[in-house]
Amino acid sequence: MERRTRKQQPAALEELRRRVWEWRRSRTGSGVRMPDPLWQAAARLAKVHGINPVARALHLDYYNLKRRVHGGSGTGTVPKGPAPVFVELGLPAGAGAGGVVLELAARDGAKMVARIPDGSQLDLVALAEAFWRRRR
Repeated sequence: MERRTRKQQPAALEELRRRVWEWRRSRTGSGVRMPDPLWQAAARLAKVHGINPVARALHLDYYNLKRRVHGGSGTGTVPKGPAPVFVELGLPAGAGAGGVVLELAARDGAKMVARIPDGSQLDLVALAEAFWRRRR
């Protein structure tokens, strides 16, 4: 297997390596993240030349670059916000021929399946609340 030295790297990769090096030299702290335009350029090159060669040439985290190549932001963070408490499901007219099946599953592994026939006046919200508030 032939190994490329820095002089054998494609011109675009060498140019990006120079830009990344300049950014690293000029940053004012160790916790500063690399700007998105540099990450985007690295991801574009990785699509052409491969993730590992680009990550090694630029001294980037392989997995972060891989996420960015495959469309992620690379930050590994989950968007913050309140967890949904209740989701209302509306059934279109004529739906549920033969009834409705309600399935609930809790994080602790508990499950509940309720088969409700058509025309039943069962309060599904109260049923679900009773399941979520049960003793564990």
